[in-house]
Amino acid sequence: MIHSMSVEVNNQTIVQQTPFLNVFRSFKARTSFSESDVINHGNEIGYALDTASSWVFFSGNSLSGKGVFKNEYAPPTEGHALSTNWDLGSHNEGLRKCMENTNKFSSGKSKPDVVTDATRGLIFQSRCVSKSATSVVREVCAKLCLKYLTDYFEKVPLLKGSTMRFLINTNQAEVSLTPTANTLPVAQASVLSCNAFPLMVTSLKAPTATSSGGKNTLGTNAVKLSVDIVKSRQNGHQTSLTSCRLYAPLYKFNPFAEQSYLSLAPTKRVEYDDVFQYQFSGVNAGDTFNFLVSNGFADIQSVLVVPILSSTDNGGMNPFLSPHGTAGATPDSIPLQQFNSMLTGVNLFLENSEYDFSAFSHQLASSNQLNGGLTTGLGRSNWEI
Repeated sequence: MIHSMSVEVNNQTIVQQTPFLNVFRSFKARTSFSESDVINHGNEIGYALDTASSWVFFSGNSLSGKGVFKNEYAPPTEGHALSTNWDLGSHNEGLRKCMENTNKFSSGKSKPDVVTDATRGLIFQSRCVSKSATSVVREVCAKLCLKYLTDYFEKVPLLKGSTMRFLINTNQAEVSLTPTANTLPVAQASVLSCNAFPLMVTSLKAPTATSSGGKNTLGTNAVKLSVDIVKSRQNGHQTSLTSCRLYAPLYKFNPFAEQSYLSLAPTKRVEYDDVFQYQFSGVNAGDTFNFLVSNGFADIQSVLVVPILSSTDNGGMNPFLSPHGTAGATPDSIPLQQFNSMLTGVNLFLENSEYDFSAFSHQLASSNQLNGGLTTGLGRSNWEI
């Protein structure tokens, strides 16, 4: 949902406004969250790991869309027979988990009063709040952990007498499509705010041979899918939360403890990682290209290259606006050959790198990991004793 965010402290810009922040933060989450983090916090922040093999590319129209699509989700296997044409290697388990969190249809009227509001249903639970023959409304309460959005909030110490200002830009867009009996065609997208479409239309492919319970049943009617920020009524529904909330820990020192704390370190130095984003286009298959990032940065720590297909190569649809894929959270599968980076006129690699899966795995294993991923034994073994 987040396209960019800036932070000002005492009227001084600490975190700059960087577009496509969702690309970097998704990479950070995928390389730093442990399995337990995903289990404990994934549901509440709307995060689930996409299946690595879930992406498929098809140049023509298909039941799942056109271009790169990752919208085939895992069927229930218990009590159902699998369809003979179901590809177990292409289903997206992360999509299925996200659907479970937002597809609950519940008004809350039959729930105990201790967890519900009689007029607004379940309190702040992401769910489907209304559906009819012509429209479906889902309410998703977004929980934004500040330390997940910028490294500054992981490193900042206690503050006293400071003012802080956030400026957050969100991705809001809508797409229109008209399915046919055999295809889910490329949609026409319009951007309401920023540059990405954070929703996905599931595949028309039936997940099971005996049940259509999870099948996308759009039929052949024209469909409009939109996502926006709502604080009042939408299609007759009153939202549960009408304003943003900020939760932050507050501490009150007794005078002697405060004086002692401030005397130990009256001035603190905060070191954190900031992110700068650059985008370039016009690279065709097999082309040799060079790109100057900047000549004005000092102490560069790392470079993240995220390849994304052009609209032309993705069936006429901008991947960031495609309702069939996950661009903006995941890169497209584009290999790089003879890759090198030059810093102050010196190549970082002695030889140009053939960036194959082995190189990718080696670089990914050390990204945002404790001790560069060199220490094992930090997690429980999967062996059952």
